[in-house]
Amino acid sequence: MEKLTKTSVHRYEDLAVTVTTAPHNYGELYKMALRINKKRAFLFVSTVLGKHLPLRPQLPLIASALLAVTYYEQTTGKQVAERAVLAQALQTKDEAAIMRAYEVAQQLTLNVGDALVIGFAETATALGHGVYDCLANTHYIHSTREVVDQPVTLYFEEEHSHATDQRCYADEALFMRGDTIILVDDEITTGKTAMNIIASLQERFAHKKYVVLSLLDWRTAEHEARTKDFAKQLGIELQFYSLVRGTVTTSGAIALQEQPSLTGEAAQFTRITVPKAPKYQGYLRDTGRFGTNASLAAYCQQVAQALVPLRTGRTAVIGTGEFMYVPMKVASYMGEDVWYHATTRSPIYVYDAPQYPITARYQFQAPEEAAITHYIYNVAQYDEVMIILERDATDEQIAELVRPFHASTIYVVTM
Repeated sequence: MEKLTKTSVHRYEDLAVTVTTAPHNYGELYKMALRINKKRAFLFVSTVLGKHLPLRPQLPLIASALLAVTYYEQTTGKQVAERAVLAQALQTKDEAAIMRAYEVAQQLTLNVGDALVIGFAETATALGHGVYDCLANTHYIHSTREVVDQPVTLYFEEEHSHATDQRCYADEALFMRGDTIILVDDEITTGKTAMNIIASLQERFAHKKYVVLSLLDWRTAEHEARTKDFAKQLGIELQFYSLVRGTVTTSGAIALQEQPSLTGEAAQFTRITVPKAPKYQGYLRDTGRFGTNASLAAYCQQVAQALVPLRTGRTAVIGTGEFMYVPMKVASYMGEDVWYHATTRSPIYVYDAPQYPITARYQFQAPEEAAITHYIYNVAQYDEVMIILERDATDEQIAELVRPFHASTIYVVTM
């Protein structure tokens, strides 16, 4: 393990969370927040992922590029000169630095050999897709919590998550390509989720090498030893790489009471028609849910060109649930003062404390998953909000979704 030198303590009443990390030059990658969860009462809210906090849409794609560069450098022993430009964007979050870094990220074609990239739902679907974009000769799959009318190719559990069941529907042939599987998640806590999916994969597909890429890695020495023993038992090579390496310890506790969510009062929306892309089972075919080796960049540029004329000022582009990458990529082509974040199944606690990241929580029934409660956080004031949906929804379903947003105009875009 790298030498850990920076320690910070986050206190919430009697709960103290101590985080110690190794040196890095990526700036602030997360903020601490609370949740009602028996296993862990806190969580790391990413400042570069594009899930819970509004941010410039290029930032998550730059973070993905840095993960791809990290893996490439560790695998080949070669240095990527553009790493410094990518790191500076995460560190400063300066507009000019972000745009320079995004140009670099879009040009990366790192050759790591024939490999399959798998992103974890729901938070890392876009993160994994961004890694895949930067690696030549790879295919991409993301797991899903949604139930699709198709045989499940792979099933595993993400035990610490709010929703634990994970499935893959991609064709079996994709899982048999090459010897290397690259798993991408936003955070590694113990390594158990990675081991769960690897165990499921090894039951059906024999691979020699597994790589786990994450923004944050909090495994202890004990956890590291456990993953090494696991790899030895299966006869595989297993490596973990992350942007930030550290440990987390807690003392005390906090009693969090159930709290109501806001619902919002917005009611008016306008449907927008954009260029269509191939679909399968009602979903976009090439996002990774069913496996892909296609690029969606040209399609996302087309959609952006259709939406830009509707802009009048400060714009928010909203993804929904697992459908993060396409709205994020579309937003990245839409110019200045465009912000992105997404709805989520994960309930985060609103807590009154200085520097606490979650200031407002809105709740609604997701139009694409009618039985599932979704949330969105820290909704700001915008001139226009553009909610991008993967599947069609009724006016009644959309009326539920638009309520949280504060904007002169709310557009609903169905792919």
